[in-house]
Amino acid sequence: MAQQFKNNARALLVSSINSSVTSFVIESAKADLFPVADVGSSSLPSANSWFKATLQDSSGAVEIVAVRTRTAGSGVCSNVIRGYDGTTALSFVAGTVVGLRITAADVQTALDIPGQNNTFTGNNT
Repeated sequence: MAQQFKNNARALLVSSINSSVTSFVIESAKADLFPVADVGSSSLPSANSWFKATLQDSSGAVEIVAVRTRTAGSGVCSNVIRGYDGTTALSFVAGTVVGLRITAADVQTALDIPGQNNTFTGNNT
């Protein structure tokens, strides 16, 4: 399956994290808005069933992370790779927004798929 995506996934951090932790907890009521991830500590991006999340605090500081483990029904995201896609690992307080967003790397990866003509089709208006 590879990298997983879901629309409109957004939740808040339950507790503060520092820049070195590799797990965090989001609101359990919104946890299943996010994909299930089950690759443990496997290397990315070739591993199956993982997703990127973006953390953004009230000052606008942003970090992209790769979540390798989240089970259905659980707000625990673990085996997280911090500072993904060229961002820097930061500390975040409880209440920080965690969401799924398309990143520049995601778009570039889609454009680089072999056999594609690197052209978007459909109604792009």
